[in-house]
Amino acid sequence: CNPGGCQALLGLSEADVLDAVRAGKQCGDERDVLGGRPTGVVRASLGKDSSWEDVDALLSFLHETFVLGPAERTSSADAADAEADPRPAAPCRV
Repeated sequence: CNPGGCQALLGLSEADVLDAVRAGKQCGDERDVLGGRPTGVVRASLGKDSSWEDVDALLSFLHETFVLGPAERTSSADAADAEADPRPAAPCRV
């Protein structure tokens, strides 16, 4: 948890942060968006032993978690359960 780093990266003012705290925001909670604005960031590290499969898994996770809506996540999970490969049929590419 790095509140100052998140604040700077997301361009949040001190008033924005105080409003979030007053609304009940706590570091590490499940509230990812307040007032239509993100409350945190995702950091991932890749190194010399990372594989393309690692990158695909990370991108799939980010896509399913932060891009798809709840209904799409549910149908994607149902489809994945029916297949031998638990990853989505079309991995997200950047």
